[in-house]
Amino acid sequence: MAPLNSSRRWQDSPLYLSPLPATVGYYDDFSDTDRWLVTSEGSVVWTLLYDGQSRRLDFSSWDNPVRKLIQHWCAHNVRKVAPRTAEVYLRAMKSVPADWLAELLRIGPKDLRSFWNARRADGMSHYVSWPLRSFLYFSAIRTNNAHCGIFPECCLFMQ
Repeated sequence: MAPLNSSRRWQDSPLYLSPLPATVGYYDDFSDTDRWLVTSEGSVVWTLLYDGQSRRLDFSSWDNPVRKLIQHWCAHNVRKVAPRTAEVYLRAMKSVPADWLAELLRIGPKDLRSFWNARRADGMSHYVSWPLRSFLYFSAIRTNNAHCGIFPECCLFMQ
């Protein structure tokens, strides 16, 4: 499928993200403890402890710059949402084709609805749509990307 807005090239556009924090704090309700996820922008695997178990967050499925944005999104979900949600969302995102992510971050707001509807028509499951919505919303408000063209009000189209 041809990109919806081929005038912009994702690979040529830098991502303006702040560096990842060295640690991300979160609450583990199973052990009633505050925990810290050690992050490293160079690392492709993070270890997350919650519910009495150690879990691996593996980012090796993506290349930079998409990996960098997904790591920021995952760290945000660990801290603000829940460690379990972050793990489930990350696992679901692995089934999203890389070209979808690249195209999603490249298109303008006018093309967002047609992009979303086309993917839903292709059979995108709810298991994938919720993490993808979360990722899109995060990328729209956190990246400060002038090239991104996606704004929070556009997320209303993704229903």
